[in-house]
Amino acid sequence: MGTSASVSGAGHGVPLVPSWVDDIDSSLPTSKQDAKTSATKAPISPKNRLGSTRLQLGKFAKTGDEYRLRSAVGNYVRNGRGGSSTATRRSTGAAKRGAALIGIVGGSPIFKEVREGIRQAFSKSGNSELLIAAIASAASPNDGTLDSEIGLRAASEAMQYVLVRFPEADLFDLDATEREVLLERYLAFDCYGLFMSENGKHIQSKVDLDTHMDRVTQIKNFFCEVFRQANQSRREKSRPTLGQSTDADISRICKEVIRDAYNIFEGFLDEA
Repeated sequence: MGTSASVSGAGHGVPLVPSWVDDIDSSLPTSKQDAKTSATKAPISPKNRLGSTRLQLGKFAKTGDEYRLRSAVGNYVRNGRGGSSTATRRSTGAAKRGAALIGIVGGSPIFKEVREGIRQAFSKSGNSELLIAAIASAASPNDGTLDSEIGLRAASEAMQYVLVRFPEADLFDLDATEREVLLERYLAFDCYGLFMSENGKHIQSKVDLDTHMDRVTQIKNFFCEVFRQANQSRREKSRPTLGQSTDADISRICKEVIRDAYNIFEGFLDEA
C-alpha cells in the first residue's frame, strides 16, 4: 500500500481497484447501487490501459486543443479506470477525505475534538497557512500512500481557493455556499491529482516548460469545471444542501459528485 505502488497505478493483470480501497468503501454510508458495485469483483487492468489516454494527451500538449483534452480524460475514465463506476470506486478515498474536510469546517459534532484542538493550537497565531495545513492533515492523514499525499495537497489548495474567493470566510464556520465551493474544489483537485500522478510526466515529455505549465493549468481548470457542473446538477435535483446534511449524507454526496463527474468525462467519448 506504499507510495511507490500508488505512483505507478494499476499494472497489467492486477485489479483496477486495490483491496485497501474497498476496505475504505465498506466503512462509508452508501446507496444500494454503490453497495452493489462495491460487492462486485474489481475489473483486471488490461495491457496498455493508458495508451489511448496518453495518445490524446500528447496531441493536447502540443496544440492545447480542448477536444483532445476531453478525449484524453474520457479515455482515462473508460479505459484507464474501467469506466465511471469503477473509477468512482477507485476514488472512494477522495470521498472519505472530502466528507472529513466538510465535517471539520462545517461544525460536525463528530469532529468537535479535532476542530477544538486545531483552534487552540493555531487560531491565536493568525497564520492562515498553518491553519490550512492543520485542517488538511486532519482531513487527509498521511498513511504512506500517494492517495493521502494527493488528498493533503487537494485540501490545502481548496481551502486557499475558498479564502481568496470569500475573503471573510471563517474556516471554522463556513456557510453553506462556502462549503459547497470547498467540496467541489476539493474533489476536483483530488481526482485531478490522481489523473496527473499517472499522466503528468507524459505531458512534460512532449513540450517545453512554459507550455507544460500552461497545459497543466488548463487540465486543472477542466477538472474544476466538470466537478462544478456535477455538484450543480446535484443541487438542481433538490438534494439537501451541505448545511442541511448529516455526516452520512455528506459521504454519499461526495461519492455522488465524483460519480457524476466521471460520467461527464466518459460521456465526452460518445460525443466524438
